[in-house]
Amino acid sequence: MKEFSIVAIGYLRTKPTSKYELPRQAVNSLTTDAFIELEPHNNFEQAIEDLIGFSHIWIVSYFEGNTFTKPRILTPLSREKKGTFATRSPHRPNPLGISVVPLIGIKGRKIFVGSNDLLNGTPILDVKPYLPHADAFPNATIGWMEGKMSTIFAVEIVENCKIHWEMFQKVSPSNYDYVVETLSKDPFPHSYRRIKELSENNFILSVKLWRITYSVNEKICIISDVDVASEYDIDQAKCQGYPTELFTEIEAFQQFVNRKKGD
Repeated sequence: MKEFSIVAIGYLRTKPTSKYELPRQAVNSLTTDAFIELEPHNNFEQAIEDLIGFSHIWIVSYFEGNTFTKPRILTPLSREKKGTFATRSPHRPNPLGISVVPLIGIKGRKIFVGSNDLLNGTPILDVKPYLPHADAFPNATIGWMEGKMSTIFAVEIVENCKIHWEMFQKVSPSNYDYVVETLSKDPFPHSYRRIKELSENNFILSVKLWRITYSVNEKICIISDVDVASEYDIDQAKCQGYPTELFTEIEAFQQFVNRKKGD
C-alpha cells in the first residue's frame, strides 16, 4: 500500500490517561476541561481565528499504540464479530479517530473543548468546523447497530442499597454512568465487560475498583450492593499507576460507608 507522511498539528491536554477512563463515544463524556495545544512556529494562531462562533468542531486524531490485526472484531455492542470498517474500533489499518466536540473557546494556540473521548497526549491531525446542514443526517440508518443503542433493561436498586448507590453517583459520576449504560443494554458476561456470574441470574460487575452486585429478572436489573475492591486490589492498582482521582473517589466512598456503620 502507498504510504503518506502526516504530522501532528498539536496534542490534546486532558485528565484521562487510560482507555478505561474513556466513554465509548465523545457525547457520553463528562470531561469538560480539555484543550488542544497547537504546535508553535506555524502561525496556527491565525489558522484558528475564525473558528470563534462555531458551537462544535471535528477533531481528527491518531490512536497511538493501536494495531490492526484482524479484519473482523468483537465489539461491546455485539456478541458476534463484525467487519472492522463497520465498527468504530480504534484498531484499524490507519488508526485515525474522528470526534465531534463542543468548542468552548480559543486562547492563543489553545482550543478549549468540551465532552470528548480522547486520552491526554493524543496527537491531533486536523480541526474542522462542524456544519449541521452538511454533517447531520437525522434519518440515517445504522445497519447492524439498529436496536443496540436503546435501553433494554430497567435498572432498579434494592432499598437497603439506595444510599450507597446515591453516594457512588456523587463521588464517581463517570463510572456510575458507565454502570447504568452497561446494565441497561446488556448485563450479561461479555469479552468487553468484567462481569462474573455468581450463581444463576446473579452477577458482579467490576468497573476499575468498583464492584456492583446485581441480579437479572426478565428485563430488570436489580442492584443489591455497591462496594469497592479488596485492599490487595487497591494496592496493586496504586502500583500500576492508576489515576489519583480514582483513589480519592474510593476513599470518599469508604469514609461515607464507615460513618453510616457508626450511626
